[in-house]
Amino acid sequence: MRSRLLLFLVILASLSSVQAQDKDALEQRLSRLRSEISQINSNLRNARDKKASVVTVVNTLDQKISRLEELIRVTNRRMNQLTALINENQEEITKQRTELKNLKEDYAAMIRRSYKSRGDQSRVMFLMSSENFLQAYKRMQYMNQYAVYRREQGQEIAIITQELQKRNNDLLEQKKDKQELVRSNEDARRQLRSEKKEQQALLAEAKKQETVIADQLRERQREANRINRQIQKLIEAEIARSNAKSGATASSKTFALSPQAKRLAANFASNKGKLPWPVRKGLVTMKYGQQTSPIARQVKIDSKGWRFQTEAGEQALSIFDGEVMRVQKQNNGILTVILKHGNYITVYNRLSSVSVAEGDTVKRGDALGTIFTSQSTGITELKFNVLRETKFQDPGSWLIKR
Repeated sequence: MRSRLLLFLVILASLSSVQAQDKDALEQRLSRLRSEISQINSNLRNARDKKASVVTVVNTLDQKISRLEELIRVTNRRMNQLTALINENQEEITKQRTELKNLKEDYAAMIRRSYKSRGDQSRVMFLMSSENFLQAYKRMQYMNQYAVYRREQGQEIAIITQELQKRNNDLLEQKKDKQELVRSNEDARRQLRSEKKEQQALLAEAKKQETVIADQLRERQREANRINRQIQKLIEAEIARSNAKSGATASSKTFALSPQAKRLAANFASNKGKLPWPVRKGLVTMKYGQQTSPIARQVKIDSKGWRFQTEAGEQALSIFDGEVMRVQKQNNGILTVILKHGNYITVYNRLSSVSVAEGDTVKRGDALGTIFTSQSTGITELKFNVLRETKFQDPGSWLIKR
């Protein structure tokens, strides 16, 4: 009896743990998506208020549409999960009610037998009528075991009754959660239809000036290539300077690392996939690799890093311990902070002000400067790169998944 009750409780605990983990993972994704959609809505309002270019509005709408589509997919998964849990709970409730009914019937029969037995002869007489001491001892053991069995059966009835009540309460909560998710999903679908309709209208308008937009996008790509090459040249110059200082070959393309720098680089590499984002909150609006513009699809955007959009006034944060290698100011006044982590480099581009200077030592999570907010679009965006020496890496391989 005790082992059966223990097994019952262990199975319940393990199932509840797995279900809670799955629920938490989906709830976190839903929360993140809602936060990102809220940020995109703010960006859209700013872009519209400032009468930003059609490219900015279309790109922002594209981001919102992709988040809404993911929100609907994740919400559907959560609703399916709840449906499975509701069905499972209903089945379990039926089983527990049957088991509880049988237990109560067995318990009632046992009480009746016990009462009848007490009416025929007392426990003392039952023991005194034993033929010898061994028989009396065995009768004593039997009576004790019988009492324990009754007590355990009573406890099992109480536990299953309590668990049945909890299941019923959980079922009511799950049904309420599902109804809320259904309403949320319907709202997301309405938003998606509305945003797609607006985007199609804007794309039709933009199609009339596709050639001009394509030329603008190509010019932006050339500017991005120029900045990327400038970053690589700065790193090459730092390699030469650092190597000359340590007595190594100045013309080498790699850093001659000191023991301390080797440890720092090894620590950076060992944290691959676990490094924090360079913003406290926000969303990724462009990832590493070739991207296609939703307007001029013939133009390929070659992204060497990630772009993060966040709220005005937010700080760029160091993703790891390191040293400020360079603070660079562009012709338009926008600032870039470049950190060195052994032979790894991280770049924080599009800052309006900085709070560090060249040669400073920084720790993971330290604020580097305020992220630039465009006056023409109202959007606050950080461009972020990871390099090993002069070779650009995909930040998605280094940063923790959110």
